Amino acid sequence: MSDQQQPSSVIAIKTKFFPLALLLLLFKPRYSINGSAPAPAPWGTTQVPVPPGRYQVEVWLPYLFFPQMGRNGSVVDLAAGSAVQVTWTCPWLFFLKGRMKVSEPTAAAGASAPAPSAATAPPPPPPA
Repeated sequence: MSDQQQPSSVIAIKTKFFPLALLLLLFKPRYSINGSAPAPAPWGTTQVPVPPGRYQVEVWLPYLFFPQMGRNGSVVDLAAGSAVQVTWTCPWLFFLKGRMKVSEPTAAAGASAPAPSAATAPPPPPPA
């Protein structure tokens, strides 16, 4: 298979904060994958399609005089056609790291599992 025919993988970046910190709605989180230029993300979930591989995902919030409040990162490994959710929770104090949680990889939406072949199918049960 060439790179163009390979199924795409997905990194779902979910950003959230403590519900009483409504002032944070005025600021947009940023994320970076493998040190790329920072990209803005809305509060909630952002789907980022990527080819299969290993990725360093970092998320932070530019907040007032703190350009990288809560910056934290995690490494994720993705197989072809898989998806992983990275959840970043904004810290309640500007000098703390945000909390990162990475889910187990699952099948990406739209990706179908290969049909089992006759060689790998289990034999039928014996007659009773």
